[in-house]
Amino acid sequence: MEINGVTIQMLPAASGDCIYLEFPDSDFRMLIDGGYAKTYQKYLKKFLLKLAAEGKRLNLIVVTHIDDDHISGIRALLKENGDSRNPKIIEIDEIWFNSLNQCITSRNAEQGMSFAVKIILKSMCSTDIDFECEYKKQNISYTNGKNLAELIQAGGYRWNASVVNNLVSKGQIVQFGDLKITILNPGIETLTKMGKKWLYHLKQINSNNIEITRDPLFDAAFEGFLLNNEKNIEFKQENIS
Repeated sequence: MEINGVTIQMLPAASGDCIYLEFPDSDFRMLIDGGYAKTYQKYLKKFLLKLAAEGKRLNLIVVTHIDDDHISGIRALLKENGDSRNPKIIEIDEIWFNSLNQCITSRNAEQGMSFAVKIILKSMCSTDIDFECEYKKQNISYTNGKNLAELIQAGGYRWNASVVNNLVSKGQIVQFGDLKITILNPGIETLTKMGKKWLYHLKQINSNNIEITRDPLFDAAFEGFLLNNEKNIEFKQENIS
């Protein structure tokens, strides 16, 4: 649909979101979330390939939060898209995604970790959910695949580049030409709380203090912990008027 010259397209994402916005006057295109992995495979991939064939690019991808029905489609896209300098699906200028770096800012350089700590962190890593369609059972397979933060870094994508201190946070106003975006959420308090919740869980399963470094395994464990602790969603079909 089109509202005040802005094209809005919502792709099937079951309980999640996958929203495409195009601002023709500003020549600006934004993708908000990617639904489940199946959303990407069945709908989003074809849609983005068509945009690329028309000579268009995604100026901005926004991942609103770490839930499977929002993040998994973006993970699937970045896995296939590969290097940002030679993308296989579509060119992407910038990605907004608050990860462990935004929740725990004090992290030392990578260093060796014990086998026990590796096992703990790997046990927290994410699951890929193969969501066949809106009302079928979810088939869950465990994977050691890269988390979203690793995919962004490995692909060389610009990450939160337009915002202050590489942080997407409440109250910021970001300007892209004559297009202005106001960040409503999350605030610093919410991001800090997410980090503290994860640290508390680490302490519960390990009596020794674990030093949080820049080893990507910490990012994968953080993302996986939040994914695995999201609330189960039941789908109901009802007659409505």
